[in-house]
Amino acid sequence: LDFKRWRRTADCCSAKGKRHAIAAGGTHSAQAGHEMYRLGGNAIDASVAIAFVLAVERPYSLGLGGGGFMMVHLPNKKNVFVDFRETAPAKATKNMYLDPQANVIKGMSTDGALAIATPGFVLGLFEIHKKWGKLPWKKVIDPSIRIAENGFLVFPVYCLLSSVYL
Repeated sequence: LDFKRWRRTADCCSAKGKRHAIAAGGTHSAQAGHEMYRLGGNAIDASVAIAFVLAVERPYSLGLGGGGFMMVHLPNKKNVFVDFRETAPAKATKNMYLDPQANVIKGMSTDGALAIATPGFVLGLFEIHKKWGKLPWKKVIDPSIRIAENGFLVFPVYCLLSSVYL
């Protein structure tokens, strides 16, 4: 990799307007948040767009198979905490990873079908947007679709992490 070519600039992971400033995990995600404001959206539209773009731009950090948390500060000064983390399947039990003697069964919680959680990322962000967003859903997710379809210049760490997991 030619790391000189990857030198970061001021526009790498930030964007600003007259009434907002954005710091995000990547160039495209910061630009997506800025785009939402340019289109007349609000902070929720920007946050949701940023999250979806990050799922494409930095899939090792977050993504469709995960979930999250969001603290929303509403105009009426009320703070709302939204939990959209992954959840255990409906048939999960307290002792499902234990043998009859109540010992932990090695690997059971990390490998195989019983290690799976139900992702909350997409539904959580959709519900947050539906409740407090301003722009149409399609406009908010368009930046993530655009970079997924058209490609983008990846950060060197993406290449390094990819080689570790391949």
